[in-house]
Amino acid sequence: MRVRMKIKISGTRDGQDWPDKGGEITLPDDEAEQLMRYGAAEAMNEPEPDTTGEDEGESEQEPEGTDPEATPEEPAEETATAPDSAETRPRSRRKA
Repeated sequence: MRVRMKIKISGTRDGQDWPDKGGEITLPDDEAEQLMRYGAAEAMNEPEPDTTGEDEGESEQEPEGTDPEATPEEPAEETATAPDSAETRPRSRRKA
């Protein structure tokens, strides 16, 4: 099974260094599944064949009226929201 590493594992496997984070390696299914269970790797999905009959690239076209070279708009400034009143209510003090 082909997997992409989500972390860097130190050491070697079969005399070869493990791939860096983001690197790919082919492993036996049981070993790959163990790494995925621990969150150290993710399965590489094989591209599914196109069964829609569309030519390649048609679905990737930009909608009309958009300029792919245009710079994106600046994101709106984030604002903080007030916490719930239960979180801001002062705690009463007990007298001992």
